[in-house]
Formats: sequence, structure tokens, C-alpha cells
Amino acid sequence: MAFLPGMLVQIQGLNEKVLPLAGREAQGTAPMDLNGMRAQLVQYDRAVRKWIAATFNGQMLAIEQQFLRALGPEELKGYDFVMGPKSDYNLSGQAITESLATKGYAVVKLLVADEDEAQMLAAARRLDEQGEFSRLAVEFERGYLGLDSSAKTVHLGLNSPDPPDFVRQSAFKTMDDNFGQLCSMLGSYTEESLGFEIYSRTDLLLRMQLADGEEEDYPPADVDDGDAEGFMHLMYRKRLAAMQFVGPAEGSLKLVSTQGGPDVELAAEPHTMLLILSSRWDFCYEPEGQSLVLQTFFLAAPAVYTMLEVHGVDEVLSLATGPTGEQISIEGMYCRYGMASEGRAQFWSGAGKASCDGLTAVPQNRWDNSLYFDSDQTAGGTYCNHGCFGIEGVDLFDCRFFEVSPMEAKLMDPVQRQVLEVSYSALLEAGYDKNALQRKATNIGHFVGIDKDDWMVMAAAGDINLGGACGAAAAANSITANRFSYLMNLKGASMTIDTACSSSLVCSHVSKLHLRAKGCFTFNSTADGYARGELCGALCFALKQFEPQTGSICCLAGSQANQDGRSASLTAPNGPAQEKCIKAVLREAGLTPSEVDIFECHGTGTALGDPIEVGSFKKVMSATPRAEPLSITSSKSNIAHAEGGAGLAGFFKCCLQVSQCEASPNVHLKVKNPHIDMEGFPCHMLSESLCTRQDDAYAGVSSFGFGGTNAHAEAWGRNIMNSRGNLELPKVLELPKNIK
Repeated sequence: MAFLPGMLVQIQGLNEKVLPLAGREAQGTAPMDLNGMRAQLVQYDRAVRKWIAATFNGQMLAIEQQFLRALGPEELKGYDFVMGPKSDYNLSGQAITESLATKGYAVVKLLVADEDEAQMLAAARRLDEQGEFSRLAVEFERGYLGLDSSAKTVHLGLNSPDPPDFVRQSAFKTMDDNFGQLCSMLGSYTEESLGFEIYSRTDLLLRMQLADGEEEDYPPADVDDGDAEGFMHLMYRKRLAAMQFVGPAEGSLKLVSTQGGPDVELAAEPHTMLLILSSRWDFCYEPEGQSLVLQTFFLAAPAVYTMLEVHGVDEVLSLATGPTGEQISIEGMYCRYGMASEGRAQFWSGAGKASCDGLTAVPQNRWDNSLYFDSDQTAGGTYCNHGCFGIEGVDLFDCRFFEVSPMEAKLMDPVQRQVLEVSYSALLEAGYDKNALQRKATNIGHFVGIDKDDWMVMAAAGDINLGGACGAAAAANSITANRFSYLMNLKGASMTIDTACSSSLVCSHVSKLHLRAKGCFTFNSTADGYARGELCGALCFALKQFEPQTGSICCLAGSQANQDGRSASLTAPNGPAQEKCIKAVLREAGLTPSEVDIFECHGTGTALGDPIEVGSFKKVMSATPRAEPLSITSSKSNIAHAEGGAGLAGFFKCCLQVSQCEASPNVHLKVKNPHIDMEGFPCHMLSESLCTRQDDAYAGVSSFGFGGTNAHAEAWGRNIMNSRGNLELPKVLELPKNIK
């Protein structure tokens, strides 16, 4: 018989022991008795007239042909294929696929050197000593490890920079490459023979059985929504499980039919790989001692969804045209809020998408809070040690640009400086610049909502000196609005409004009234430099139709303000007055309650205020049946209570939510206030973001001053900010045919 490379042989008839060939595998190896060993022929070395062969345990040898005997198929029972250095990959892929199609599994003999397996075992133990192994979540163990199995595991992404050098330089890298080659080998045949195409595979999973007493050292992992979603996607795409048994212990593997057939018992020996068709078999692995297993899944392509046209429901899914009649468009927005966010993009990233908590301990560069902190509240100090100190550089100011002398800038209330900077940024976004405005006066109004005069209080306490010619204007709240109008040559109304916590939203409403009465371009700004939550935000209103192509962000659909009048006390919230305010805005905007998608609460987090607020808008929003639950949000969970600026913070967030058509989550929402009654009211108090039902949306915000002044405003917008925002009729998803 002619011997050829790739042929499987048995060594016999040798009268003496033989040393393996020189190389890493032979280091420290004594001469071996090769009689009875099986091997694969690699090549014929004509110089020494010997065959180079790889034994089934991975040793490379030089053997004369007279000591070789070809193995017949009957002698390879227990293996469907042998993979070695000279295996034909095309034949291998075809043979393994045929076995999978016939039996649903394939047993492959691997020619892996004993030294490689010892090296992998040593590396795995070292990873375990370094704490890299852990236990999967109980809910995931069956999907990854098989029936009735638990183990300590670690994923190795050997093509990433994460694994340590001792892992990357070990035989794990070779084995991982082998799995990759096997994936490619099978990929050419599985679609025709098995009905699926192999798209990719998972990273290498190392699993070792838990030893006696290790259960407490390896508690199951916790599961979050992201983990569960990833696991479900993996299980949906899993087509083949590949397991390579490294040893040292042997074991058994039972295949349990998913189609009601008999079980199959297989030996799980070192130097062996098992491929299992997931649609045909579940498996249960039982090692007889400590053993390392390498595992990966071969995956089908991710599901592809086909978009189909919608028929017969145009009246339900067609986009709204927005507020009817004369529209007020928001043309510019700028803010400095908590989390050091500059501008609406950063604010939306932090509060809208990432749902960040902007509260920090009081920074030392503001004041030494340890002098005032009194956790027991016995010495008249503060029990709060945190705030939203997100505005950076409050001590910095470009006085030359704003035409303020250095002496006056030094005396100016930081709130005035913030209003100048943020107001100009919003005005610039709307298309106005300083030079053009100063050359030609423009009928633009400037309205500021502010409820603190900390700078004046500090002056009265002697902490700062406001003496001199500039002192009076440096700390007056009225000048906060007037200074910007003076600087920019704005001829519209200019005023500061103080209605406590509702100041900024009330001044937005007043801006609208002046805009409609005077026909001017109106601008709204608010600042609160040293309050519990630092905030400075500005909006530019224009009496024009919503035109996103020319820079419109969204619309002010309606706004109203009212007063509690006689209540339980001067500072107690009044639910009926809040209801009337919300209803007035809905009438102005021509809306039914069910058309409102998002409700941004005043939401101060007080035991009394929150239930009253929720009760009032629940009564209003329950007046008409809802097809979709109302999404309830509050910016205070991200940036704390900005008091005078809180209303504008909420409205700012409404503008971003409708321009994204996405409701943002609330931070720290774990246990609902037991006094809040949501029974029978379809709503979501969101803890994660949620897209609105279609690509336009209404969002309303309420703001209440502690003296009884209430305000409410509704924003409307279309999705102009993300990939869903094509302003076309929504379409229906058709699932792939193999998803039932």
C-alpha cells in the first residue's frame, strides 16, 4: 500500500525506544516506546528516508515506513474524524457536516501535544488564582453548560488586548485559532446540509468543575436586563456547540434528544472534541475529576427584519401637524446644568440617555461644608452634604467681550455673568451675533426667571464689598435681565421675574404673551448660580412656523400660569389650582389629554408635594382613554432642584425629549412613594428610556412656586435628532419566517 501525507497509521515492530523530534514538544522528554501508537503522516523526509508523523497525543516523530501500518475505518470507531496537521480541510468540513446531518453530533480526535494540554491547565489554574474565574448566573448555566451542570468559567477574547501575556502566549491561542478554522471549514457545507449558515462564533469559554467546598467561593452572578437580553440573543442564534476536552480527568457526556429519541452516552476524553447540533440535542457533561474544557458556540446570522408598508391605519399612524394656528418656534437653546454639561447635546447625553446622577459632595472650592454640616440637626446646621455643582469656571469671565470693566466684573454677581454667557450662546444659535445687533437695534425681549439674591445677602453679611459706583448694579436682580438687553442693543421688554421655584417657567409664559402681543422675537433665560442645583439655561422663541430645515428645534404649544389663592397655608401646594393650570394649557394647544406623550413633573421629592402633583395631573390626564401609557419623568433626579431655574430645566428637557421622540429615565427610582396613588392610571414612571409611539410627540412640564404661583407648558416636536427621524409614515416589522 502506498503511504501518503494525511494517512492515519499505527506504529508497530520497533525494537527500541525513540526520542521525539527536537523542538518544544521534545524538551525534557525521554525515549518512548512507540509500538501501538497511532499517528498521522505529515511528510516524507527523503534525506533520512523516514516519515514525519504526528501521534494522537501530539508528539512529532521520524519513523521508517516499514514500522507503519495503515489504519482501517473499523479501527477508528468512536471517532468520526481525526484532525491533525495534514488533514484536508475541505474533506474534514464535509465529513464532519455529514456526521452532524446524520447523527446530530460529531466526535473529532485532535492531535494535541501533551505539553500543550499541560500548559493550558497551568494557565487556567493561574487565571483561577488571580480571581478571573467566576460562576455564571443560574439562569444562564443550562444554556452555556448543559443540563444539570454548574462550573466556574471565564471568557477569553484572545483577539482583544484584554487577556494577560501568559494566556496570549499559551496554547490557548492555538486552540482558539483551531476553532476559528473549524468554523470556516464547516461554513461551506452547513447551509446546504443543515439548513443554516455559520455567521460567527463566540469567544473561547474555559470551564472547570467546582471542587468540593468551592460552592461558597463562587456564588452565581447577578443578572441585569442587558445580560438577559444578550443571553436570549445568543441562545436564539446558537446552532452548534463545540467542546474540546483538555483533561487531565476523563468523563462522560450524555446527549439528550430534543425530539424524543433515545439518549446517547459518549466518552469525554482528553485530545477529543465534540460538536453538537443544538436543535437535535441537549447535553449533560460529567467529569470524573478535575478537568478543563474549552467551549465555543457557532452562531447563525443575526435576525434581519423586513419593513412592510402599513395599510388601512393612516389615521392612526399619520404624523400630527403640531399646534394649530400661529406657532411659536424654539430657535435656539443653550444650557449649563449639572454633570458639567455644556449645551443641549451634552445635557441629553447625560440626563436623557445615560441617566446620570449629577449630585456630588460640596466642593471645597465653593465652601467648607464641614463647618455647617449637622447630620443630627441639633446645632442649626445643614443635614445635606451634597448638591448638583455642575457649572465649571464660575470664577472666569471674558469681561472685554461683554464690555464690562475688570473692576465691575469683579463685583458682579456670578449669576449675572452666567446669564450673559448662556443668553448669548442661545442667541447665537438662533442666528444673531453681537456685532450685528449692536449695529442695528432689534425688537428682542429678554426675560429672566430667578428667585435668589445670594450675592446681596453675602454683601450684607460682610463677606463681599459692593461699595463704589458699580456696587448697586453688580448685585441687583433686575439688572440681571437689563444688562444683557443693554449690551446687545435689544429693544424688547426686559425684566426679571421671581415666583420662587416656578420663576423660569412663568417667565417663559410671559415671554409668549409679549411675543404674541408685540410681534417681537422673544428670548428667555434663567440662572441660579449657588442654589441646591446649579443651572443656567436659555431658550430663543420666535413667532414662526416650525421649520426643522431652517434650524427650528421644537414648538411651544401652549403655556399658562395661575395662583393657588387661599390654600391650607401660604406654602402648601394646591391640587385643584394645578389641575386648572394644566387644563388651560391643553385648551390653548387644542389637545386632548390622551395626545400628551410625556409629563415632566415638578417632582421635588417631598412626601407632600409629589402625591398632590401626581394626583392633579392624574385627574386631568385620565379624562380621556389612552391608547399608550403616559411616560412620567423628572429632571430633578439628574440635576437636583434648581429652584428658580427648575421650571426651565424641565421645559428644556421636554424640548429635547420631543425632538428625540424619546422619554428619558428617572434616576434612583426604586420604591414608589406609598402616598402616590396610580391605581387605574396607565402610566410609566420610567427607570429606562422609552421611545414614543410615533415620530412626533407632546411633552408637558409643571412648575410650582412655594408661594402658590403655578405654571405649565407643553412642547411639541418631531424626531429630528436620531436615526428614526425621517418624518415618514412609520412602518411595521415583519419577523423572519423562522420566528414564531
